Amino acid sequence: MKGAALHNISNGLGVVGLAKALDFDTNTIVQTLTSFQSNASDNPGRGNLLDVGGVQVLIDYAHNVHGLEALTHLAKTSRRSGARDVWAGGQPYPCRNLRHDGNRRPPET
Repeated sequence: MKGAALHNISNGLGVVGLAKALDFDTNTIVQTLTSFQSNASDNPGRGNLLDVGGVQVLIDYAHNVHGLEALTHLAKTSRRSGARDVWAGGQPYPCRNLRHDGNRRPPET
């Protein structure tokens, strides 16, 4: 994503801090982070940027306000020159109880 996914950079920095606190080897941390790709194999449904018949498609199941803001920033900064915007969104599973969405508070769900 060439640095456009700022939320992933923040997450990665947190991972580095935790891994160092747990005494992971620096080379292992670097190798792991640099080998991770934003694709359906490494991270399905999260920031997957695809080319479908010449149309750039960004797939992410951003499910709260923060996630949608991050996705909007990513979409705006990673679009090709002259490309049209195509958006699709949704939950990855049926959400029967909107008051319980993992670690999200009710106003964010």
